[in-house]
Amino acid sequence: MASSCYICILERAGFECELLSLPEDQRLELVEGLLQFMAEHMRDVPATVGTEREIMLKRISGVADPYRKLKEESNAVARELLPVAERFYDLSEDKMEALVRIAAAANSMEFGVRGHEFDNRSFSSIFEDTLREDLVGDLDALKKLLA
Repeated sequence: MASSCYICILERAGFECELLSLPEDQRLELVEGLLQFMAEHMRDVPATVGTEREIMLKRISGVADPYRKLKEESNAVARELLPVAERFYDLSEDKMEALVRIAAAANSMEFGVRGHEFDNRSFSSIFEDTLREDLVGDLDALKKLLA
């Protein structure tokens, strides 16, 4: 695992503790358990450690889905943006590029990531701006892979 992944995983744990308003003793239990797990799984892929963080958080907090409220809000925002995405797709000459742009814009809906400020209330404008950003990567190579 890249050393920077540890930092992100710990910061995400802090975000989730704030999200659930966990008391300090539960926060410490999560961080201690997570640090121990990371030390024992240094070579594992980050997703494995992130998954374990979620398992620990659910066990410690007793909350089955810490993101439930945020997901409900995000889904409502996404439903409102569906006509925007459909219109963008319909007006695009290159349908594959339009789909890639829509996917990239939708994937910017992410909470608790360092350097990425996200808020459901402002996502509509971010979504539309992201659709028009420069596309970085080899779209032709992607089309070949998908074919």
